[in-house]
Amino acid sequence: MENRNCISHLIPATVVTAILALSSGAGFCASAPYAAMVEGDGALAYYRFSDSLLRTNINFNSGSLGAAGNATNTFRVRNISGALAGSGDRAQFFDTGTSYAMIPYAGEMNPDNTKPFTVEAWFYPASDQINGGQCPMNNRLAGSAPDRTGWVFFQRAPDESYTGKGGFEGVGWNCRMYRASGGSSGLDVVSGVPYEVGKWTHVVVVYDPIQVTNSSLTIYINGIAANTNVWTGGASGEDPGYVANAAGTDVALSFGAYNNTSGAGGNPYFGGIDEFALYAAKLTPDQILAHYQSGTNANRTTPYDELVKSANPVTYLRLNELPPEPNKASNMGDIRASGMATNTA
Repeated sequence: MENRNCISHLIPATVVTAILALSSGAGFCASAPYAAMVEGDGALAYYRFSDSLLRTNINFNSGSLGAAGNATNTFRVRNISGALAGSGDRAQFFDTGTSYAMIPYAGEMNPDNTKPFTVEAWFYPASDQINGGQCPMNNRLAGSAPDRTGWVFFQRAPDESYTGKGGFEGVGWNCRMYRASGGSSGLDVVSGVPYEVGKWTHVVVVYDPIQVTNSSLTIYINGIAANTNVWTGGASGEDPGYVANAAGTDVALSFGAYNNTSGAGGNPYFGGIDEFALYAAKLTPDQILAHYQSGTNANRTTPYDELVKSANPVTYLRLNELPPEPNKASNMGDIRASGMATNTA
């Protein structure tokens, strides 16, 4: 029997139809999102009329921390196509040492080392530069501080062929934690998984403290656990493998380069970042795999952002806001910002 409550198969694909108003959702199939139905019917033209006209230097947080988790961009942050398959969404692109974004210190983003947390993002490396340690994310107290705390991410070599070259510190992505012992690091995990320049990679790190002297740091690449570092108290057997940034230290969480206490703009990252989330809990392996599978599936049944929000992130930045300077085309070649193109009006 024909389902007369569903309109998706009653409109020929060659017709562009604008639906101005529908009351109570009647006429929709409950089994599929409206947009997916229209796209599935092969529409030659389809306009959702939901395009944002807002241009801003603020990356808005949709996690539980609210506006306190917003990140502010510096002048040169640009847009590129985002990580999520089939979404048409944007991501942030960083191209120089003056191109970064920061979230001011908040205790909720710096949980005590007795509590687990998870950091998640998609990275789009645009360069294979390894000498200098490109830094996509930084939440570390350093600078004049006698004891470093917090954590930092680095882009390492794309593959083993870089072994022996200047700056080689392993293959893949690296999360390094600090333990309030001078400049000494504690938990430090490198994925060991090769990546491709010019291709999005899903990166997740889970800090799991059974005890502060018996803790682990696991890095997941594209949904799969790649490597784990276990801390057992250091030389004394009593030292922590990680110490969080303390209140009053004013440590910002930075994207695209070092933060305000580590030398703002230092160790710049040349590439894209998308869909950043920080959770005050351990994501399970199944959750992490589900996020990766959703992000790479253009026919996802649950929107990616709903999947992330269901895990209650403290901070969740979609990083899809339009920057104030619309007439620029991002250069992803080696000459970086000096190769930027300017569009006509």
